[in-house]
Amino acid sequence: MAPRAPSRFTIGPDTFRHAPLNAADEFHCVRRVAPVVKNAGLLATALAAKDGEGEPGERIAGVIEGGAPLFQAFADMTEEDASYVMERCMSATEMLDGEIWVPTWDPEIKAPAIPSLRMIHVLRICYSVLKDAIAVFFSDAVSSLKELGLLRRTMIP
Repeated sequence: MAPRAPSRFTIGPDTFRHAPLNAADEFHCVRRVAPVVKNAGLLATALAAKDGEGEPGERIAGVIEGGAPLFQAFADMTEEDASYVMERCMSATEMLDGEIWVPTWDPEIKAPAIPSLRMIHVLRICYSVLKDAIAVFFSDAVSSLKELGLLRRTMIP
Protein backbone atom coordinates (compact mmCIF):
# COMPACT_ATOMS: atom_id res chain seq x y z
CA MET A 1 0.00 0.00 0.00
CA ALA A 2 1.48 3.35 -1.06
CA PRO A 3 1.67 6.06 1.60
CA ARG A 4 -0.80 8.90 1.26
CA ALA A 5 0.63 12.21 0.11
CA PRO A 6 0.53 15.19 2.49
CA SER A 7 -2.59 17.34 2.20
CA ARG A 8 -2.13 21.08 1.64
CA PHE A 9 -4.45 23.77 2.93
CA THR A 10 -4.38 27.49 3.60
CA ILE A 11 -5.37 29.64 6.53
CA GLY A 12 -5.47 33.25 5.44
CA PRO A 13 -2.22 33.93 3.59
CA ASP A 14 -0.39 30.96 5.15
CA THR A 15 0.08 27.55 3.48
CA PHE A 16 0.20 24.37 5.53
CA ARG A 17 0.54 20.67 4.83
CA HIS A 18 -0.06 17.66 7.00
CA ALA A 19 0.88 14.04 6.76
CA PRO A 20 -1.81 11.46 7.50
CA LEU A 21 -2.00 10.31 11.09
CA ASN A 22 -0.88 6.76 11.81
CA ALA A 23 -3.66 4.23 12.41
CA ALA A 24 -3.51 4.35 16.22
CA ASP A 25 -3.48 8.16 16.39
CA GLU A 26 -6.27 8.31 13.82
CA PHE A 27 -8.44 5.97 15.91
CA HIS A 28 -7.77 7.71 19.22
CA CYS A 29 -8.28 11.21 17.78
CA VAL A 30 -11.52 10.27 16.02
CA ARG A 31 -12.99 8.66 19.13
CA ARG A 32 -12.06 11.68 21.25
CA VAL A 33 -13.71 14.18 18.91
CA ALA A 34 -16.78 12.06 18.05
CA PRO A 35 -19.12 14.12 20.30
CA VAL A 36 -17.85 17.33 18.70
CA VAL A 37 -18.37 15.94 15.19
CA LYS A 38 -21.87 14.77 16.09
CA ASN A 39 -22.85 18.22 17.37
CA ALA A 40 -21.21 20.13 14.50
CA GLY A 41 -24.15 19.08 12.34
CA LEU A 42 -26.52 21.00 14.61
CA LEU A 43 -24.46 24.16 14.15
CA ALA A 44 -24.37 23.68 10.37
CA THR A 45 -28.15 23.33 10.37
CA ALA A 46 -28.53 26.51 12.43
CA LEU A 47 -26.22 28.41 10.10
CA ALA A 48 -28.11 27.24 7.02
CA ALA A 49 -31.48 28.08 8.56
CA LYS A 50 -30.41 31.60 9.55
CA ASP A 51 -28.52 32.44 6.34
CA GLY A 52 -29.94 35.76 5.16
CA GLU A 53 -33.00 35.57 7.44
CA GLY A 54 -34.00 38.23 9.93
CA GLU A 55 -32.00 40.98 11.56
CA PRO A 56 -28.27 40.48 12.24
CA GLY A 57 -28.92 40.20 15.99
CA GLU A 58 -31.51 37.48 15.44
CA ARG A 59 -29.18 35.55 13.12
CA ILE A 60 -26.36 35.70 15.68
CA ALA A 61 -28.71 34.54 18.45
CA GLY A 62 -29.90 31.65 16.26
CA VAL A 63 -26.34 30.58 15.51
CA ILE A 64 -25.40 30.74 19.20
CA GLU A 65 -28.48 28.69 20.10
CA GLY A 66 -27.82 26.16 17.32
CA GLY A 67 -24.14 26.01 18.26
CA ALA A 68 -24.78 25.38 21.95
CA PRO A 69 -24.46 21.57 21.67
CA LEU A 70 -21.20 21.98 19.73
CA PHE A 71 -19.80 24.41 22.29
CA GLN A 72 -20.91 22.07 25.07
CA ALA A 73 -19.15 19.14 23.37
CA PHE A 74 -15.93 21.19 23.30
CA ALA A 75 -16.45 22.16 26.96
CA ASP A 76 -17.04 18.52 27.93
CA MET A 77 -13.77 17.33 26.36
CA THR A 78 -11.25 16.57 29.05
CA GLU A 79 -8.04 18.55 29.00
CA GLU A 80 -6.20 15.29 28.38
CA ASP A 81 -8.32 14.51 25.30
CA ALA A 82 -8.02 18.05 23.93
CA SER A 83 -4.25 18.03 24.44
CA TYR A 84 -3.92 14.58 22.85
CA VAL A 85 -5.83 15.62 19.71
CA MET A 86 -4.08 18.99 19.41
CA GLU A 87 -0.62 17.46 19.84
CA ARG A 88 -1.20 14.71 17.27
CA CYS A 89 -2.71 17.05 14.68
CA MET A 90 -0.16 19.82 15.14
CA SER A 91 2.73 17.31 15.11
CA ALA A 92 1.59 16.07 11.70
CA THR A 93 1.54 19.61 10.26
CA GLU A 94 4.10 21.99 8.77
CA MET A 95 3.81 25.61 7.61
CA LEU A 96 5.48 27.00 4.49
CA ASP A 97 7.91 29.75 5.48
CA GLY A 98 9.24 31.15 2.23
CA GLU A 99 10.51 28.00 0.52
CA ILE A 100 11.00 25.94 3.68
CA TRP A 101 8.45 23.77 5.51
CA VAL A 102 8.69 24.30 9.29
CA PRO A 103 7.02 22.22 12.02
CA THR A 104 4.01 23.79 13.69
CA TRP A 105 4.48 21.92 16.99
CA ASP A 106 7.36 21.95 19.47
CA PRO A 107 7.30 18.58 21.29
CA GLU A 108 9.69 19.77 24.02
CA ILE A 109 7.44 22.56 25.27
CA LYS A 110 4.20 20.95 24.02
CA ALA A 111 3.04 24.14 22.32
CA PRO A 112 2.88 25.66 18.84
CA ALA A 113 6.37 26.11 17.42
CA ILE A 114 5.37 29.24 15.51
CA PRO A 115 4.65 32.16 17.86
CA SER A 116 2.29 33.87 15.41
CA LEU A 117 -0.16 30.93 15.45
CA ARG A 118 -3.31 31.78 17.38
CA MET A 119 -5.97 29.40 18.66
CA ILE A 120 -8.05 29.87 15.49
CA HIS A 121 -5.05 28.56 13.51
CA VAL A 122 -4.70 25.58 15.83
CA LEU A 123 -8.39 24.75 15.51
CA ARG A 124 -8.29 25.04 11.71
CA ILE A 125 -5.15 22.86 11.56
CA CYS A 126 -6.79 20.22 13.76
CA TYR A 127 -9.93 20.40 11.63
CA SER A 128 -7.94 19.80 8.43
CA VAL A 129 -6.06 16.81 9.85
CA LEU A 130 -9.16 15.30 11.45
CA LYS A 131 -11.35 15.88 8.39
CA ASP A 132 -9.01 13.65 6.39
CA ALA A 133 -8.78 11.07 9.18
CA ILE A 134 -12.56 10.93 9.64
CA ALA A 135 -13.21 10.69 5.90
CA VAL A 136 -10.77 7.78 5.56
CA PHE A 137 -12.07 6.13 8.72
CA PHE A 138 -15.72 6.19 7.63
CA SER A 139 -15.18 5.38 3.95
CA ASP A 140 -12.97 2.42 4.84
CA ALA A 141 -15.40 1.32 7.57
CA VAL A 142 -18.34 1.33 5.17
CA SER A 143 -16.33 -0.62 2.58
CA SER A 144 -15.28 -3.18 5.18
CA LEU A 145 -18.83 -3.62 6.47
CA LYS A 146 -20.10 -4.16 2.91
CA GLU A 147 -17.35 -6.72 2.21
CA LEU A 148 -18.25 -8.60 5.39
CA GLY A 149 -21.94 -8.56 4.45
CA LEU A 150 -22.78 -6.58 7.59
CA LEU A 151 -24.09 -3.55 5.72
CA ARG A 152 -26.89 -3.98 3.28
CA ARG A 153 -28.84 -1.45 1.29
CA THR A 154 -32.31 -1.09 2.76
CA MET A 155 -35.40 -0.07 0.94
CA ILE A 156 -37.64 2.40 2.70
CA PRO A 157 -41.29 2.06 1.64
